[in-house]
Amino acid sequence: FESALASAQSLGAFFLVALLTTSSAGFLYRNESICESDIRSQNVWWFASCLALALQACISFGFSPRTFSELSPFYAVLVGGPVVVIMVDEMVKMHDRKQFTIFQKRSRLMFDTRLGMHSPK
Repeated sequence: FESALASAQSLGAFFLVALLTTSSAGFLYRNESICESDIRSQNVWWFASCLALALQACISFGFSPRTFSELSPFYAVLVGGPVVVIMVDEMVKMHDRKQFTIFQKRSRLMFDTRLGMHSPK
């Protein structure tokens, strides 16, 4: 029972680090899509995320060696989880871009209106 609990905790910790690493990729650029941004130039982020994943894999495997031996149903979660995180992040960024554009248009209209009101004719 303790071995199964240790394996579950190790696997859960690894999945958590993998999902947080994927989510942190969306924080690099506030309004740009991950597909449109130049994520390859973010050397510090690449180093930190690879280091975090490698350390967590070493800790999880060292703590419970059987953790990654019988993963067949969990591969779908490992691959599907980050895909879902990226999709949700992209939808939030689309919404933020729309709201930012609306705000900028409204601010420009108010500025032009006040400028026209106080300018000499």
